[in-house]
Amino acid sequence: MNTKGWAVYSLGMMMALVCVLATHGAAKDKYSGGDGSASKPWVISTPNDLSVLAATSKHWNNHFVQGAAIDMSGQDPITSIGTFGTPFMGTYDGGGFAIANVTILAPSQSQPGGDGLFGVVQGNGADITIQKLILANPAVLGASADTGGLVGRMESGTVQQCAVTGGYVSGTINTGGLAGQVRAEAAVRECYATACVLGAKAVGGLIGLNAGVVEDCYCRSNTLAQWGDWPQSPDAVDVGGLVGRNSAGWIATSYAACDRMLLRSTGALVPVNTGGLVGTWLAAGSAEYLFIPNNYCSKETLGLEAASNNAIGSPSSTDLTHWSNLVAASVSVAALHQKSTFKHWDFDYVWTIEAGDMPRLQWQ
Repeated sequence: MNTKGWAVYSLGMMMALVCVLATHGAAKDKYSGGDGSASKPWVISTPNDLSVLAATSKHWNNHFVQGAAIDMSGQDPITSIGTFGTPFMGTYDGGGFAIANVTILAPSQSQPGGDGLFGVVQGNGADITIQKLILANPAVLGASADTGGLVGRMESGTVQQCAVTGGYVSGTINTGGLAGQVRAEAAVRECYATACVLGAKAVGGLIGLNAGVVEDCYCRSNTLAQWGDWPQSPDAVDVGGLVGRNSAGWIATSYAACDRMLLRSTGALVPVNTGGLVGTWLAAGSAEYLFIPNNYCSKETLGLEAASNNAIGSPSSTDLTHWSNLVAASVSVAALHQKSTFKHWDFDYVWTIEAGDMPRLQWQ
């Protein structure tokens, strides 16, 4: 090979090597590790990792694990992970770490809905879809139906051992501290929320609208507020300490202890159903009501009228008698500090309670 040929060959090899290295580096630097498979999930450990995930819809059917606590202070707002057109269909294991101080901003009012850290989630029933993740002090600004701190709309899959602590969640129809709407094929287990929640219809401290399974959960929100209509006057407004509107869903061994419920003026032209646990509990199937007993709430929540401070706003809790049990008991705050109040709860593996406090989940 002559000198000129060798020079061209060498230059070509160098360029090819640079391209390979650049490609390798780009793939490696996409996140903090992994390849998105079930055996080697993408690792989310930095604010940039999370921002990239929110902006990369082609990865929303991959697997993720969080490798460190992430503080989004000073970072730009992100949009939800998962939409109606491209739902999140993968798994996310938070590893017990927190994502703190994130602002989640809906892009527009025209989208079908689903605002939260995860917007629309369609999980595989064989896998835990989102687990062991804490969302701390978020600011979630939803623009359409189904807004939650962690998940806007849960089509299917499971959220387990997750929490939204502090911060606020603002939405319209179906707004909850943890999830906006939980559909019939979805489940929420061992989760809690302490965020302030503002919505228009179906407003709940944990879930706005529930048609799925809720087990071993609680809400200790400072404020639940219903204000305004979306997009026009609804047929009814449902506000509940744990769930705003339960539509043939299953709620078991859970409680709510919210400080106050703020409602729009009493001149509202539609019924306003408020309950310490659930605003409205709808019947299921051929059975008159589908429920399991042993749910509890505080009857001292400010904003519940003295005559209607029941656990269920509509129908009244006295109508929810079945198999000689109540779907939920409205008790004093002092009673919520007593282990003896919580009949048949699992204090060996799921719950714990310390003197002077209400029950907490053992994983906390």
